[in-house]
Order: sequence, then C-alpha cells, then structure tokens
Amino acid sequence: MSDVTRRAWWSVRLGLALMGAAAAPAMAAPCNDSTLCECGDEVDGDKTLSSADPITGPPACTGDGLTIVTNDVTLLLGNTTITGTGSGTGILIQAGVTGVTVQGRGIVKKFRHGHRCIRHGRQHDRDPDAAAERRGWA
Repeated sequence: MSDVTRRAWWSVRLGLALMGAAAAPAMAAPCNDSTLCECGDEVDGDKTLSSADPITGPPACTGDGLTIVTNDVTLLLGNTTITGTGSGTGILIQAGVTGVTVQGRGIVKKFRHGHRCIRHGRQHDRDPDAAAERRGWA
C-alpha cells in the first residue's frame, strides 16, 4: 500500500469513527439543587428549576425531559417551561420510586406524555391533558 493510499485509508477510518462518536446519545447526568438540569438528566435529589437550567431554554428536548430516580424527591418547577419535540415524557418517575412531589408554577409542553410514572413495568399517565393530546382530543 502506498503512503498516499495509507493516509487516505486512515483519514476515511478516522472520519467514520468521529461520525459515530457524534451520533452517540448523551448519557444521563445526575441533577439536583447543586447541579444544573439538562434534557435527559436524572433527578437524584430535591431540585428547584430556574432559567439557569439548560432544560428550561432552547433547544427543545428530543427525548425525555427529566427522570426522577430517587425516593422522596421534590421537584419545584420554579415558573419555568420544559419543552419537547413531540416524543418522550416531560417528567418521568422511574419504576419503584415513591414519595415524589412535583409542584409549583411551570409548564411541561410538546412531549408525547406530560408526566408519567412506571409501576410494575407498566406506564401510567399522570396528566389527563397529555393523554388527551396524544389521542388527538385537544
């Protein structure tokens, strides 16, 4: 293999590797009052959302907004808006998690589900308006 061919081969291989890395989904990060929340993060402690949290501004979430993964967590919406792109769940309560409180003024919009919890492997809608939108009634 000539030197030029070898360099071209490695350039193509490196380019494909970089494309694959760019397309890989982001890993969920822990989110609580000591950290900022982004789309797809897992709430593992009490959290008051604010305009400083990236999840409350553009761009919209392409999957789930936030997933609550710890018992006895309070999520205060803090007069913010969490926006999706029509898929996923705005606020998801993971299976087996109990004692969760979501309160305060705020808007969770443009998700397939506003918020829901998973019990015993089955999903339950917790927002009748989101269920109505999904069925095309709203």
